[in-house]
Amino acid sequence: MIGRRMMKDNVLILLTTQTGEFSALWRSLSTALNSWHLLGKKLPKRDRFGVHAKLEVIILECLRLSIEATLLSKEKKVPILSKLKIQIEISKHLLRMENELGVFGQAVYLNLAKDLCEVSTMAQIWIEYLTKKAG
Repeated sequence: MIGRRMMKDNVLILLTTQTGEFSALWRSLSTALNSWHLLGKKLPKRDRFGVHAKLEVIILECLRLSIEATLLSKEKKVPILSKLKIQIEISKHLLRMENELGVFGQAVYLNLAKDLCEVSTMAQIWIEYLTKKAG
């Protein structure tokens, strides 16, 4: 895949030129991670270093998987995107568990869950596109 690199605020940004799936998926994951990180600063230590920290690691893994899928050949993308979907589902369940424990309010939960659902939908659409094109 051919891409273009750009520096913004001392951060290397990879701009894809072939498809828009990566940029939209990355944007949604980045939004989720930013929201999650900012929420962690407001939580007490007991909550911040428990499930919340694990969830942040999973979201970072989702970012890694999305980049990996972008850079691989078409035949190798589907297994990576399937792993991405699994990680997103795990994060949705952990998020729901934190909400049930009362770590944060319903509005925060709905906002974060919406971001994760968007990412899950985009990954599924990407998988369907690749399997339809291959089959």
